[in-house]
Parts: sequence; structure tokens; C-alpha cells
Amino acid sequence: MTILDSTLCRLGLCAAVATLFACSAETPDGGSVTPTPTPTVSPTPTPAPSTTAEGYWQGTMADGRAFRALVLDDSSFWITYSKKTDANVLAAVVAGAGSAASDNNFAGMVAREYNVESNTYTDAVLASAYYVPRIRFNGKLQYLSTSTISTFTSNFNVTYNTIPALSAIVGSYTGTGSLLASSDTSTVLIDTTGVVKGTLGTTGCTFTGKIAPHARGNLYDVSFTFAASSCKLSGSTVKGIAFVDPQTSRFNILTTDGGQNGYFFVSQS
Repeated sequence: MTILDSTLCRLGLCAAVATLFACSAETPDGGSVTPTPTPTVSPTPTPAPSTTAEGYWQGTMADGRAFRALVLDDSSFWITYSKKTDANVLAAVVAGAGSAASDNNFAGMVAREYNVESNTYTDAVLASAYYVPRIRFNGKLQYLSTSTISTFTSNFNVTYNTIPALSAIVGSYTGTGSLLASSDTSTVLIDTTGVVKGTLGTTGCTFTGKIAPHARGNLYDVSFTFAASSCKLSGSTVKGIAFVDPQTSRFNILTTDGGQNGYFFVSQS
């Protein structure tokens, strides 16, 4: 301790001296080095919870049919329900646009139903639901021409949060392809660049197009054009979505021509 240090201690400033020496280290040339302070680490922010009806929903209709709904990030939606006798056989597709109100009520504008079980089309369906974000989506389909109401209950499937990858769906799929005119065996081939080629039945109905991951949600955007043939969609372009059903692992394609027909595909398990 130097004479100055002793003097400071006699003046009651030993604590200050100790602090000074604790905070500084002497270098060989007589200088001092002040330690670098430990940086403060900011906590990772918690993502804000979703407040919309967006998601993949699985459940049942009141009559026991299997129910599926995909509500996209722009509030457009695709609903499917199965035959009563077989949850793995597609009966109908409902497609439309919707909106989510602040009171958790999802209201679909007048939607279009493509019923491949009865080969009928209607553009007078109202889809509505009460939802709890990322938990449940319960509502009804109301058919305006007949005043028929079909209710459904469904729960959120967390696989919707998975980021889709084209590599996950590359391959060959065989299953049932449906137009409103008929249903038949269909084959879909997807290559590593997203080019799609397919056939429907044995009548020369073929199509080509593209598939790519959707901007958000575990699904894909698709667009196909049917070749000139005896196919009912000859020369038409259809657009829609594709996804892998997380419950059955079946590959699904839901598309429409913007009018009264579409191509709907469910692969074999």
C-alpha cells in the first residue's frame, strides 16, 4: 500500500481504495485494465397468439361424416366431408372466402359446394363457425336453396404450423380422382422442380401443372391444365391447394375451375 493509500484509509476511505483495486488490474508497465462488463442478454420475444380462424381443423359432422377444414391466411377456406359409410371416401368439397370478426365468429361468404357423391353443384352455401384460435372451430353449413343445415365440430391440428417443403411430397401417388361427372382411378406424379403430371381413368384424361409450398401453413398451391381429350375438363385450368392429411397420411388435392367443376384427389393410404 502506498503512502497515499495509507492516508486515504486514515480518512476513512479504505472501502473506496478496495473498490478501486478490485475494479482495476495492474499491467507490467504500471497501467491498469478495466474488465469488460458482461453484456445483458435480451429474452427471446414470445410470438403473439393468433386471433384468426386460420388453421387445419379436423372433426365430424353431426351425422358422423369425417370433417376437414383448411382456413388459409387470407381467410379463404376449403372444407371436405366424407361419405357416411366410409370416413376415407370423399363426398363433397366446399370452397369459398370468409372473414373473422373480433368476437371469434367466422363468417363465410356464399360458398360453392362440389358434391362428388351425388354429382351435384350448388353456389348457395353459407359456412359459419365460432372458433377459439388454435383450439376449436365449430359451426354449420347452411344450404340456402333447401334451408338444410349441417353442423360440425372440429379441433386444431398442430401440423398446420409445420413449414412445407416440396421435397416432402415428391413422388408418385395413386388414388381416386373425381370430377362432378365421375370418379375414377387417378395417378399424380410430382418431380423435384414442382412439375405435376397426372392421369384420370383410362379415357385419355391427362393434366400437367405446377405445385409449390404455400406462403404460410402446411399446404401447397397447385395449378393444372387438362389436355384436349374426352375428359369433361378438357382444356380447362384448375387451381387450388394440396396437403397431406395428418390423420390418414393421404395426399389430397382440391381444385376448381372457378365455375361448376373441379378436380379432387385423395391418394391411397
